[in-house]
Amino acid sequence: MSELITSEQLPLWIPGELTADIPGKTTTVYFYMAGLGAYRHRLSEVKNQGYQGFKLQ
Repeated sequence: MSELITSEQLPLWIPGELTADIPGKTTTVYFYMAGLGAYRHRLSEVKNQGYQGFKLQ
């Protein structure tokens, strides 16, 4: 299956090409270098602390 589709045929989600049609939208890449497990743990911490530092409306 992988030989049927090349990366040149697909839009790239990492640099933001899927949202490139939004005026003023920048194509910035963000990675959490500590890994997925640490990222999910940190998300849980933020949630359990009531999203401290975020203004939810």
